[in-house]
Amino acid sequence: MEDHRLLVVEDEPVTRMMLDAQLRTAGFLVTTVESAEAALGLLHHERFPLMITDLLLLQMDGLTLLREAKALDPDLEVIVLTGAASLESAIAAINLGAAGYLRKPASMNDLVAQVKVVMGKRRLRLDHLKALRHLGTQLLHLADPADTSYAATPPEQRLRVGRLEIDPMRRRVAVDQHPIRLSHGEFDLILYLARHSNCVVPVEKIAREVLAYHGCTTDEARQLVKALVYRVRRKVEPDPQLPCLLISVRGAGYMLTSDGPDSF
Repeated sequence: MEDHRLLVVEDEPVTRMMLDAQLRTAGFLVTTVESAEAALGLLHHERFPLMITDLLLLQMDGLTLLREAKALDPDLEVIVLTGAASLESAIAAINLGAAGYLRKPASMNDLVAQVKVVMGKRRLRLDHLKALRHLGTQLLHLADPADTSYAATPPEQRLRVGRLEIDPMRRRVAVDQHPIRLSHGEFDLILYLARHSNCVVPVEKIAREVLAYHGCTTDEARQLVKALVYRVRRKVEPDPQLPCLLISVRGAGYMLTSDGPDSF
């Protein structure tokens, strides 16, 4: 039942009780606290797969909580549920590793749906890591110690786009065979675009299907995705100012390709 545990951080008593009751009805095991300080106190000695937090809290704000909580447990997923929603706070939450962002008053159906999506992605990622550890143990008896870090995944299961090689199982990316470090969100964007390589993906679809941000306008989606694209380009492009892999198509969206200048 570890997958069903939620930590809810909400300083308004009535909202806190409503979230507790509704999420329990949806089948989750809920722990509620009224402050960021109380949440961090729990996270020092307990592990939760997912935390839901407001941004406006009594003392420590939600973004600071998000930063410190992810430092304590990098595998913790966080959904921001706030009445103080703004484009700036959404971008800040993405940059700090939030898995989702909802405006109050969000319907319980929307919240439960987003929790399930985030939990599903987390479970898939952890299953990959578990399979990888098991496979690594087997390879200790078989593999040449000189094998590369990519030897565990068959070449046909990796994705290649230009200079990029993406290993979905290991959640690793290499540029010209040199591994690079990506956050969960950065990897999700690269993998998603690689699976749609040479196709233009609208920013609204990226915001919804990669960032799990629902109900935003086209302009808000553009700004949210732009912040993530900027970080990815700094890691994968020879010249981030003149991108040739992750390119933008004016008025349409983004595309991962090996043959095209930015902004056709």
